[in-house]
Amino acid sequence: MSEYRYPLIAYLDPSASAVVRSLQAKIRELSGSQAAMHDWDPHITLGSEVWVKDKDLGQYESDLHEAVSSHRPFSVSIQDYGFIDDWTGGNLPGNSPYGIFLNVNVTPELQDLATAVETVASRRKLYFKRPAPYLPHVTLAFRDLDRAGYDRAKAALTGETFSTTTIISHVSLAKVSQTGHNFEAARIPLS
Repeated sequence: MSEYRYPLIAYLDPSASAVVRSLQAKIRELSGSQAAMHDWDPHITLGSEVWVKDKDLGQYESDLHEAVSSHRPFSVSIQDYGFIDDWTGGNLPGNSPYGIFLNVNVTPELQDLATAVETVASRRKLYFKRPAPYLPHVTLAFRDLDRAGYDRAKAALTGETFSTTTIISHVSLAKVSQTGHNFEAARIPLS
C-alpha cells in the first residue's frame, strides 16, 4: 500500500500566476535557483503537508470538502518581497535555508480558510507542519537557492515594490510524487 505526501494549497489565478512566473524567471537569472519553477506552480500554502495512504485519500478529501463547505471565494493582495535565511524547511533533506518570496496579506477570509484546512490536516500524520503563526507567502526561490544567489537576488530586489491580487476559489490537495514534483490530486472548490 502506497503512502504519499499531500500539501494543502491554493493555486494562484492565471493572471497572478503569470506575473509570479516572470518574477521567478528574473530571480533564476539572478540566483541560479530554479526549484520553485520546476517543482511547483505558483500557490499559497494553506495547511500542513501530511502523509496519506492511498486507501485513506477519499476520506481525507471528504473531510476537506466538509471543512470548507461554508467558505466562499475571496481576493487577497500579494505585496512586496521577503527574504529568509533560516527557513524552517531548510532542515529537511536536500533543502537550503534560504528563500525569496512575496508577502500575502492575511485577510479574515484567508485566516479562516487556513484554520479550517489545518484543523483537518492536524489529525493526520505530518510530514511538515505549517509554521505558526500563519504567515502565507508566494515562493519565488528556495530549496536550491545558495547563499551567493540569495545575496545577489536580495541586493537586486531590495527597495523594489510589487503588488498584485489573486482570487482564492479552491483548496488544492497536491500530491508530491516519488521524484519530489507535485501535481494536483484534487481541487475542492469554495462555494
